Amino acid sequence: MLDWGQRGRMWNMKKNILYILTPVVLIIVSLFAIYLNNPTYKAEAYIDGWGSTDMYLPKDQIPFFAEHFSEVKDILAHGLVNPNSDIKQRTAYVIDELGVQAKSLETNILDALKAEPDRTVRLYHYRALRSIGAGNNLTLTYLKDRFQILSEQQDGPYDGEYYKVSDERIKLSATLFVLDDDLHQRSIYLNEVTQWLNPPNPSLSQSELEAYWDHRWCAVIAVEFMKGAEEAIPLLEAMLCEQSTKQWVSVHVPRALKSLRGEPAPVEGIK
Repeated sequence: MLDWGQRGRMWNMKKNILYILTPVVLIIVSLFAIYLNNPTYKAEAYIDGWGSTDMYLPKDQIPFFAEHFSEVKDILAHGLVNPNSDIKQRTAYVIDELGVQAKSLETNILDALKAEPDRTVRLYHYRALRSIGAGNNLTLTYLKDRFQILSEQQDGPYDGEYYKVSDERIKLSATLFVLDDDLHQRSIYLNEVTQWLNPPNPSLSQSELEAYWDHRWCAVIAVEFMKGAEEAIPLLEAMLCEQSTKQWVSVHVPRALKSLRGEPAPVEGIK
């Protein structure tokens, strides 16, 4: 049993400890809060979250990366070569959305593209290169060589990839149409995309018809971002009048038409 003197000394000791620890705790809490709000930490946390397969494209995070691009661009560069395909895809998507602001990542995108085995991820690389306005000769040379390789390939049976060779050729053509100044080559790229805007041949089998519509979807999405591709306008207008069609036509074809006509885009859709 402590007497009153011992109790008083014990209480004073506790108060002294509290006086010492309170500022320390406050400092630790403040530092932790600063760390949590650090752009580098937040960027890493966002990118780690992109590995979740149930997460859609991170549209709402674009403003953060735009505001802090100079601080997080190296983290985005690492995201392009992350082992997780979802993270690589979404990193390329964010760069695509940032546009010319992210032009300093051109070499990183090209290096990632060269090593990328996943066709879906490569499609996002093409979009990113188009969006940032890639102009390096090494980039254009590689893309042209890649187009030539794809031109010699045909769609095969299902191989686990969602997109086919034709789809990759469409997306790459859309990018080269924007980046390549050669008028003859641009006409080739344009034709590669617009050929799919024509109605399907009635002789196609059911499976061939479904594949054709998949390619048409890729072509419509691609042509929306091909500034100067006015030749596609009458084909898109005709598509809206087709009797046998798909639900997405009423959404994405008007978007593409507005873009090619230089009109304000309607509600945001999928690129």
